[in-house]
Amino acid sequence: MDLNSASTVVLQVLTQATSQDTAVLKPAEEQLKQWETQPGFYSVLLNIFTNHTLDINVRWLAVLYFKHGIDRYWRRVAPHALSEEEKTTLRAGLITNFNEPINQIATQIAVLIAKVARLDCPRQWPELIPTLIESVKVQDDLRQHRALLTFYHVTKTLASKR
Repeated sequence: MDLNSASTVVLQVLTQATSQDTAVLKPAEEQLKQWETQPGFYSVLLNIFTNHTLDINVRWLAVLYFKHGIDRYWRRVAPHALSEEEKTTLRAGLITNFNEPINQIATQIAVLIAKVARLDCPRQWPELIPTLIESVKVQDDLRQHRALLTFYHVTKTLASKR
């Protein structure tokens, strides 16, 4: 997926998917379901839900699709699994965004980082914990709060790992 052209199209379909009109909603959901297995789709979703200028409902939907995609396509053995290159890009993008102004979206991002951490930490994602610790030390209250929220979810998830 070409990121720039794809972002516009995915954004438009996500906007349609937030519609209350089922005639608009159903085809949009079907289109998103088809894109789930396309390379680059989750990078586009990351760009959308980290863009604070977009509509909250669209960003919320993007973060939920991303979170569900982790469950389905993050493992190497999963059918249509994400490539290692894309996963590396996504991991890097996830831990640079501790300034989310909306609490509900920040919580979803923290949960999805924890889901990725459960699968990839520490082997494929050794920089996660040091990055979280550094982010907790910053003077910006919002960034510190979001980093602590993420640290909480990551710790909770990793503690439940067998």
